[in-house]
Amino acid sequence: MEAAKRSAANEETTSVLLLMFFLVAVVIIGVGIYYLDPAPCSGKDDNAEYKRNDEGECEFVKCDTGYAKDSTGTCVLDQSGIECTPVGIPDPNAIYKTNVSNVCTFVMCNTGYTKGTDGTCV
Repeated sequence: MEAAKRSAANEETTSVLLLMFFLVAVVIIGVGIYYLDPAPCSGKDDNAEYKRNDEGECEFVKCDTGYAKDSTGTCVLDQSGIECTPVGIPDPNAIYKTNVSNVCTFVMCNTGYTKGTDGTCV
């Protein structure tokens, strides 16, 4: 009878130790994944990709496909590169294209012209 009690106690102790070992292993694996996995995280810009840096903080990586940073550093829909005519009196010897924010801007003078001191193509 005494031997049966010791055997049951040993099995119970072994079961508790195995359960504790399993729980500690799960916690260690979870912490390791959190700190080592470059899992995506969210930042202030919904149109950007972020990743965790060495300190575990979210860090900007790049704008999403089809988006580009504007002058404020925000990722906006990229509407650049479309030929346009600026508001007002455009220089007939200049080429204008939209920038990232869809604003018509001067790109360069037409072939054979250079930008003069007054800002027009001569």
